[in-house]
Amino acid sequence: MKTQGKAIFISTPFGKNYFFSLFEKGQREDNDFKSWQFSSYENPYIPKSEFDDMIKDMPSAVYNQEILAQPGENSSNPFGTDNIERNVISTLSNKRPVVYGIDLAERYDWTVIIGLDEDGVMCHFDRFQRPWNQIPEILQKLNPDVLKVVDSTGVGSVIMSFAHLNVYNIRGFDFTKTSKPALMNELISAISSDKLKYNRVTGDEMHTLMWKPQPSGHIKFEAQSGYKDDCVMALALANHYFESQINDSGYETFFI
Repeated sequence: MKTQGKAIFISTPFGKNYFFSLFEKGQREDNDFKSWQFSSYENPYIPKSEFDDMIKDMPSAVYNQEILAQPGENSSNPFGTDNIERNVISTLSNKRPVVYGIDLAERYDWTVIIGLDEDGVMCHFDRFQRPWNQIPEILQKLNPDVLKVVDSTGVGSVIMSFAHLNVYNIRGFDFTKTSKPALMNELISAISSDKLKYNRVTGDEMHTLMWKPQPSGHIKFEAQSGYKDDCVMALALANHYFESQINDSGYETFFI
């Protein structure tokens, strides 16, 4: 104020936050503010092909903000409100499952079992809290001909060591800083393309899921504080093998 100096505010948008309010001032008739918007494609020092490749592995909501500089309504949610709501169903399918996705509980979380039918519609949903040593028996009661994809991280590795003795068609999936983002990107793509249908409980969990870019370059997906993501993870596991089970004329038996 004393020197009547100038300031430049530069940022990637992250929803309609305070930075966005400054941008809007420059778009209105305000003599003190001027604002401009440029996508990364206008950067002359980076080949455009680099950005075209990024869209293959990046959720559209992330791509729109990070590359196209378009602020989202919900900056931290990777699915998009409209996409989530469009695919919620009130009644589960009565068709036979072709794959189960199973997210195992650790401490106060829920074990969730989700089955998808040949159309990608949820046909089986079970959500419970039980002692971990009871879970192999529950898995054994599932359709033995159907592939069961299980979270084998943490306590899951212990459960898998018991389950492989008497549970048919079971395969473990380890969540890592690289495998989990890839898994979630597959789910985001499937939902935005309307390839999956799920119940309200799962849809509500999607609304509370957030993405955060990490210094390493990876994207971290996690539920907001006080919420769970067990249903979303189970659906992601089922979706990961959904196409392969549809295209496979027979069934394999996996022992982990």
